[in-house]
Amino acid sequence: LGSLISSMLSMTQIENGSLTPDRNLVKLNDVVSDAFEEAKSLAADRDYTFELHVPKEMGPVLVDKDLVRVAINNLLSNAVKYNQAGGLVRLSIDETEDAIQIRVEDTGIGISEEEEARIFEKFFRSDDERVQQQGGHGLGLALARQIIELHNGTLSLNRDRPEGSEFIINFWKETTAVRQAI
Repeated sequence: LGSLISSMLSMTQIENGSLTPDRNLVKLNDVVSDAFEEAKSLAADRDYTFELHVPKEMGPVLVDKDLVRVAINNLLSNAVKYNQAGGLVRLSIDETEDAIQIRVEDTGIGISEEEEARIFEKFFRSDDERVQQQGGHGLGLALARQIIELHNGTLSLNRDRPEGSEFIINFWKETTAVRQAI
């Protein structure tokens, strides 16, 4: 219940513009590594393989560390929750010319094409029986997307996979953001 209330409050604040991110220069590799270790410890009783691919050196990014951590935690939580026995959870960061890209992948039950258009809607939960067996409110992906967009980034689903799900966060570098705005 506490999680539901916290998520609803954050979403409402973002939607009505009353949540101002506390942006600071942050080493995303540290934030991502901490979230990864937390997810790994929460799934210690599950037969999963965890992989973390984070560059040792990477420039800082101007973000609200706590909000970004919530978004990454939501993605990792889903990767653990909807995975299968012997599954893989992979978290990686890449720095491209245009963006800092974070990928959260799993080999779980995946997302059907019919439901893909709705996964970022508030309160949406798949009709798949395997999803219904897991707890949840249908707010995790919606909140994650709102947080990333609040930082002028994007959160998308990669459909080009044989199994499971892959979510991709792009935090655009300033020069790219300016080009996109023009």
